[in-house]
Amino acid sequence: MEPRAARPDRRIEAIAALATAGVPVGVMVAPVIPGLNDSEVPRILAAAARAGARSAGWVLLRLAKPIDDLFEGWLAERLPEQRARVLGRIRESRGGRLTDTRFGRRMRGDGPYADHLAALFAVAARKAGLDAKLPPLVTTAFRRPSAPDGQLGLFSAEGSGSTAQLGLPEGGDPPRAHRSVEHELSPEAEDAIGCGNVCGNARVNSDG
Repeated sequence: MEPRAARPDRRIEAIAALATAGVPVGVMVAPVIPGLNDSEVPRILAAAARAGARSAGWVLLRLAKPIDDLFEGWLAERLPEQRARVLGRIRESRGGRLTDTRFGRRMRGDGPYADHLAALFAVAARKAGLDAKLPPLVTTAFRRPSAPDGQLGLFSAEGSGSTAQLGLPEGGDPPRAHRSVEHELSPEAEDAIGCGNVCGNARVNSDG
């Protein structure tokens, strides 16, 4: 769906690398596509938690013009047998429309199926231990680059802060963080991750 986006396994690796370096990491599962990848939400969150993520959020698919026509065309070309079901589920989540620009509704949808998605995510996030907020952003470790055109390294000794400055126990690793992560995701789950973000206090965004 996003040919220039980072592969799902690379996003999981980014979570693990950030968590291992002591950066509190949150994941954004987006877009959640009703009838297509919504059933994969629990597995996506479980994989993110194993990699060391500490928080998660989600956004319902938004199809503002002209994206709606592009998406319908993509479904017709790639998933013709699922097209009617997916579009029907989207409309069930958007008051009969493919998109809803109303504030407070555009990110989560409206109606019974939207409520189902919200409940599904809440249960899965709680089970994976991702229902907590990230610690407040810490800026005390910030230092200006030594050279006018210099740039601090994200994981270098010069650019990293202590675990205490990052809101973590001194000398301790973030929960569930490890360098080796096993992946057992279906193609639908990979599509979901492929449309989402990996973000933390360092705000790493791998959107295409």
